[in-house]
Amino acid sequence: MRPNNTIRRIPAFRARAKDGSVLIVAMILGLALAFMAGGYLTLTTQTMRNTQRTFELNTAFNLAESGAEYAVWCLKNSWTLPTGSWSGDASTKTYVGSANNPLFTDAQGNKAYFKVKVTAANTAFPTIVSEGIVIPTSGPAISKQIRVKLSNG
Repeated sequence: MRPNNTIRRIPAFRARAKDGSVLIVAMILGLALAFMAGGYLTLTTQTMRNTQRTFELNTAFNLAESGAEYAVWCLKNSWTLPTGSWSGDASTKTYVGSANNPLFTDAQGNKAYFKVKVTAANTAFPTIVSEGIVIPTSGPAISKQIRVKLSNG
Protein backbone atom coordinates (compact mmCIF):
# COMPACT_ATOMS: atom_id res chain seq x y z
CA MET A 1 0.00 0.00 0.00
CA ARG A 2 0.97 3.47 -0.65
CA PRO A 3 1.20 6.07 1.95
CA ASN A 4 -1.15 9.05 1.56
CA ASN A 5 1.63 11.59 1.37
CA THR A 6 3.16 10.35 -1.86
CA ILE A 7 2.89 12.39 -5.05
CA ARG A 8 0.90 10.85 -7.81
CA ARG A 9 2.14 11.31 -11.28
CA ILE A 10 -0.34 12.79 -13.72
CA PRO A 11 0.22 11.48 -17.21
CA ALA A 12 1.38 14.15 -19.68
CA PHE A 13 -1.11 15.39 -22.29
CA ARG A 14 -0.66 13.47 -25.48
CA ALA A 15 -2.19 14.78 -28.66
CA ARG A 16 -3.92 12.28 -30.76
CA ALA A 17 -3.22 12.19 -34.50
CA LYS A 18 -6.91 12.81 -35.30
CA ASP A 19 -7.00 16.21 -33.56
CA GLY A 20 -4.47 17.82 -35.95
CA SER A 21 -5.98 16.40 -39.11
CA VAL A 22 -9.40 17.89 -38.33
CA LEU A 23 -7.80 21.33 -37.96
CA ILE A 24 -5.98 21.01 -41.27
CA VAL A 25 -9.15 19.89 -43.08
CA ALA A 26 -11.07 22.85 -41.58
CA MET A 27 -8.36 25.28 -42.73
CA ILE A 28 -8.37 23.85 -46.26
CA LEU A 29 -12.17 24.11 -46.48
CA GLY A 30 -12.07 27.70 -45.19
CA LEU A 31 -9.44 28.62 -47.78
CA ALA A 32 -11.51 27.05 -50.57
CA LEU A 33 -14.59 29.00 -49.47
CA ALA A 34 -12.55 32.23 -49.39
CA PHE A 35 -11.38 31.66 -52.98
CA MET A 36 -14.92 30.94 -54.14
CA ALA A 37 -16.23 34.10 -52.45
CA GLY A 38 -13.45 36.17 -54.06
CA GLY A 39 -14.29 34.76 -57.49
CA TYR A 40 -17.96 35.52 -56.99
CA LEU A 41 -17.17 39.13 -56.02
CA THR A 42 -14.96 39.53 -59.10
CA LEU A 43 -17.72 38.15 -61.33
CA THR A 44 -20.32 40.44 -59.76
CA THR A 45 -18.10 43.52 -60.16
CA GLN A 46 -17.40 42.73 -63.82
CA THR A 47 -21.11 42.18 -64.50
CA MET A 48 -21.89 45.55 -62.94
CA ARG A 49 -19.30 47.27 -65.17
CA ASN A 50 -20.66 45.57 -68.29
CA THR A 51 -24.21 46.59 -67.40
CA GLN A 52 -23.14 50.22 -66.91
CA ARG A 53 -21.24 50.21 -70.21
CA THR A 54 -24.27 48.79 -72.06
CA PHE A 55 -26.47 51.48 -70.52
CA GLU A 56 -24.03 54.17 -71.71
CA LEU A 57 -23.89 52.66 -75.23
CA ASN A 58 -27.69 52.72 -75.43
CA THR A 59 -27.69 56.33 -74.22
CA ALA A 60 -25.16 57.28 -76.93
CA PHE A 61 -27.33 55.63 -79.61
CA ASN A 62 -30.45 57.41 -78.34
CA LEU A 63 -28.56 60.72 -78.44
CA ALA A 64 -27.49 60.07 -82.03
CA GLU A 65 -31.14 59.44 -82.94
CA SER A 66 -32.12 62.64 -81.12
CA GLY A 67 -29.56 64.59 -83.12
CA ALA A 68 -30.95 63.23 -86.38
CA GLU A 69 -34.51 64.08 -85.32
CA TYR A 70 -33.32 67.56 -84.35
CA ALA A 71 -31.80 68.08 -87.78
CA VAL A 72 -34.99 66.91 -89.53
CA TRP A 73 -37.01 69.32 -87.40
CA CYS A 74 -34.64 72.14 -88.32
CA LEU A 75 -34.91 71.26 -92.03
CA LYS A 76 -38.71 71.52 -91.78
CA ASN A 77 -38.57 74.79 -89.83
CA SER A 78 -36.10 76.81 -91.91
CA TRP A 79 -33.15 76.19 -89.57
CA THR A 80 -34.81 77.96 -86.65
CA LEU A 81 -32.93 76.85 -83.57
CA PRO A 82 -34.22 77.11 -80.03
CA THR A 83 -30.68 76.79 -78.65
CA GLY A 84 -27.19 76.83 -80.13
CA SER A 85 -26.47 77.65 -83.74
CA TRP A 86 -25.80 76.06 -87.09
CA SER A 87 -22.59 76.85 -88.87
CA GLY A 88 -21.45 76.28 -92.43
CA ASP A 89 -22.57 77.31 -95.88
CA ALA A 90 -25.91 76.63 -97.53
CA SER A 91 -25.00 73.06 -98.45
CA THR A 92 -23.36 72.05 -95.16
CA LYS A 93 -24.97 72.83 -91.84
CA THR A 94 -23.35 71.69 -88.60
CA TYR A 95 -24.69 71.78 -85.07
CA VAL A 96 -22.46 70.74 -82.18
CA GLY A 97 -23.04 70.72 -78.43
CA SER A 98 -19.69 71.23 -76.75
CA ALA A 99 -18.13 68.83 -74.25
CA ASN A 100 -17.52 71.70 -71.83
CA ASN A 101 -21.20 72.58 -71.79
CA PRO A 102 -23.03 69.28 -72.34
CA LEU A 103 -26.60 69.20 -73.49
CA PHE A 104 -27.49 66.47 -71.01
CA THR A 105 -26.28 65.32 -67.59
CA ASP A 106 -27.84 62.25 -65.98
CA ALA A 107 -28.37 61.43 -62.30
CA GLN A 108 -25.03 59.58 -62.11
CA GLY A 109 -23.07 62.59 -63.34
CA ASN A 110 -22.42 61.31 -66.88
CA LYS A 111 -22.30 64.12 -69.43
CA ALA A 112 -23.68 63.65 -72.93
CA TYR A 113 -24.11 65.60 -76.12
CA PHE A 114 -24.57 65.04 -79.83
CA LYS A 115 -22.92 66.32 -82.99
CA VAL A 116 -24.96 66.68 -86.14
CA LYS A 117 -23.81 67.42 -89.68
CA VAL A 118 -26.22 67.91 -92.56
CA THR A 119 -24.78 67.78 -96.07
CA ALA A 120 -26.60 68.87 -99.20
CA ALA A 121 -29.06 70.72 -96.98
CA ASN A 122 -30.39 72.89 -99.82
CA THR A 123 -31.15 69.92 -102.11
CA ALA A 124 -34.04 67.44 -102.25
CA PHE A 125 -31.83 64.67 -100.81
CA PRO A 126 -29.99 65.90 -97.71
CA THR A 127 -27.86 63.52 -95.65
CA ILE A 128 -27.69 63.72 -91.86
CA VAL A 129 -24.77 62.25 -89.89
CA SER A 130 -25.36 62.29 -86.15
CA GLU A 131 -23.05 61.18 -83.35
CA GLY A 132 -24.14 60.69 -79.75
CA ILE A 133 -21.33 61.00 -77.21
CA VAL A 134 -21.45 60.00 -73.53
CA ILE A 135 -18.64 61.03 -71.18
CA PRO A 136 -18.95 58.72 -68.17
CA THR A 137 -17.72 59.68 -64.72
CA SER A 138 -15.06 56.96 -65.08
CA GLY A 139 -13.64 55.42 -68.21
CA PRO A 140 -13.30 56.56 -71.81
CA ALA A 141 -15.94 58.45 -73.77
CA ILE A 142 -18.48 56.34 -75.66
CA SER A 143 -19.92 57.31 -79.04
CA LYS A 144 -22.41 55.94 -81.54
CA GLN A 145 -23.05 57.28 -85.04
CA ILE A 146 -25.95 57.04 -87.46
CA ARG A 147 -26.42 58.30 -91.00
CA VAL A 148 -29.81 59.22 -92.43
CA LYS A 149 -30.51 59.93 -96.11
CA LEU A 150 -33.65 61.97 -96.65
CA SER A 151 -35.80 62.29 -99.73
CA ASN A 152 -38.96 64.12 -100.63
CA GLY A 153 -42.04 62.02 -100.04
